[in-house]
Amino acid sequence: MISWISLIGAAGIGAIIIKILDIVWLQKRLERSENRKWLRDQKLKAYSELSKAVLSIGLGEHIIKNLKNPYEFYSISSQAILLLENDDLVEKINQYVVNWDKLVNENLSEIESNIIYINLVEKSKSIVKELHKDLIIT
Repeated sequence: MISWISLIGAAGIGAIIIKILDIVWLQKRLERSENRKWLRDQKLKAYSELSKAVLSIGLGEHIIKNLKNPYEFYSISSQAILLLENDDLVEKINQYVVNWDKLVNENLSEIESNIIYINLVEKSKSIVKELHKDLIIT
């Protein structure tokens, strides 16, 4: 009779210990996993929008064709910039916007326009590559 009571008591204590482990350790781990998943989804959405904008510069009907000033371009890139932890990449995006504004809104010679355009194409590839790396790390 005593062995059954000991067995039931041990099972009860074991269940309590398992529940405490679940609350303390497993729930925190699950919460962190959910936060990482949410962050990755947010980054994917923001990075996709920015990538589409910077890579479409060579298309006749590109996304940024109708933008009139750099602030409208920043509105496209703002969410991605907020999610980035890489300050160098944020600076590359800023430089891209400045060069894009120069190409679109300044009266440049054909040679100057071509130089800036080539630079923008190279920067766009570099930006997307770094966004991809950041997304993989998340």
